[in-house]
Formats: sequence, structure tokens, C-alpha cells
Amino acid sequence: MWLTGYLGTPGLSAGGTISGDLTVTGNLTVQGITTSVVNQTTTGTVVVDVDATGAFIVRKADDTQILRVDTVNSQVNFAAGSAAVPSIMSAVSANTGIYFSGATVNVSVAAANKLTVDANGVTATVLITAALKAAAAGDVSLAIDAAGTGQITLGTNSTGNINFQRVSVFGANVSHADGTDVAFGTTTGTKIGTATTQKIGFYNATPVVQATGIADADGTLADITTKFNSLLGKLETYGLLAAA
Repeated sequence: MWLTGYLGTPGLSAGGTISGDLTVTGNLTVQGITTSVVNQTTTGTVVVDVDATGAFIVRKADDTQILRVDTVNSQVNFAAGSAAVPSIMSAVSANTGIYFSGATVNVSVAAANKLTVDANGVTATVLITAALKAAAAGDVSLAIDAAGTGQITLGTNSTGNINFQRVSVFGANVSHADGTDVAFGTTTGTKIGTATTQKIGFYNATPVVQATGIADADGTLADITTKFNSLLGKLETYGLLAAA
């Protein structure tokens, strides 16, 4: 610690007051509690100061804040960063950490390219809650974007389950790996289509709404043939039969 000035009061072992400047040419050790009402500058690199709301502020030489402890709003503020220089960076792995860009919080993981949430090796629930409002696009709870040709894999553990507790809307095709099945409950059961106006198609057939009913045959061969052919046509429309 370097203080510039003049030692005005010698022999302070029993306490006292220095009214002028103090110069320390060697190391300075202070034991006990200190109270400072000053602006303190570390020459050449970082400025540490306070203001009306910040109890601890670290600024660069160009006066840009990189860390701020706001005691009025109970916040810790960090400067914006990048993937190469995260705002909060790991001391173990370079370029690994969290950085802020505008209204976006980013996680940069240079070594393993992954984000792990560890439940401390026990059976636990990891809860991610987001309350984001997008006025033009509706309410958004959690958005995970696999940009470009990226993929998002949920549940790499073959013994685990992924449960969707509410209505889920998929904006793209849903594919199943070969050998996987779709299982349904055995108590209430599952509906495919919850309204007659919803369109369904099988085997790449163009989806259509529910087909109209076919009246009972009158018992004659001609009527049975007509209505059977009508049934075959409806099955072909859904894609359940190939077109004749």
C-alpha cells in the first residue's frame, strides 16, 4: 500500500491523529478494524471508489466500471463481456464463465462445450424458472435455441425420464430414433386430436379434418359395395392405405 505525504505525528503506538500527509516507503500492516472515508486510487490499472449507491466500485483507467456493489438496490453489477473474455471467468479454465451482452446472459465453456448443473450426486430436481414477457410474441417461459445445425439432447441417461407436465407446442418436426416407441397411460388414456377440426395425416399424406360418417348399409350388395369403397377412400385420404 502506498500513501504519499509527510509523517506529521511520531509515536502513534498508543493512538493519535495524523493531520497531514503520510508517506510509507516499505510495507504497511494494519491490524484491527479500519474505517475509510476516501477515494482510493491504485495507480495505472484500476480505480476503486464509492458513490451514492455503490459501496465498492472497480473502474478501469478510462473510468469504465467493471464491478459495482450496489448497497441501495442489493445488487452486484458486472461489465459486459464476450465469449473470449467472460464477465465472470473461471480461474481454472481460460475463457470459461458467464458474460453479459445487452439483455442477454451467456455461458461460455471453452473446454468441454457444455453446461452442467450438478445436484451434488443425489436424487434432486433442478428447477429452471423464467418469467419473460415478449409483448409481440406472447409469454415466453424458457427458450432453448439450437442455432444452425445444432442439436439439443435431453436425457442422455437411458434410465431417466423427461416429463412434460403442460401443453407443449413443437414448432418443427419431431423425430424418434430407430427402435424407440411411444407409450401411453393405461388409466385415462390419450387422445390423438382433441377436436374434429384438427387435421391429421399418416405416412406423409396431407393432413385432413375428421371424415364424415358413412350411413349403415341397407343390406344389398350394391349398397354394401358403395359404402365399402367410400370407407376405402377415406382410409386412403388419411394415408392409412395406399391409393389404388
